[in-house]
Amino acid sequence: MGEDIPTEADSIEVGVWVRLTLYSIDQENGGVIADCKAWTDRKWLKVARVTLEDVSMSSGLWSWQGDDLHLWNYPADKQALVRQRRESGKRGGSAR
Repeated sequence: MGEDIPTEADSIEVGVWVRLTLYSIDQENGGVIADCKAWTDRKWLKVARVTLEDVSMSSGLWSWQGDDLHLWNYPADKQALVRQRRESGKRGGSAR
């Protein structure tokens, strides 16, 4: 997450983006929440702790591509490193 947050983003947008990013990191989804366009407000609250209204607003911190929500500046490199280390740990643990 090396880039600075765009200056036009307000504090509400930043908060929504942080929650969406934390959810995406937990899911290891590469910063794309797939097939979520039809999610209800209740599902957004339960899953990502944001509202449907939140994700429906226009923002430079996320964008809709079809039914998928794409997050700005998702740490995909860190996700790849975690996966690599997890796999190395599995191989090391099973070698014993």
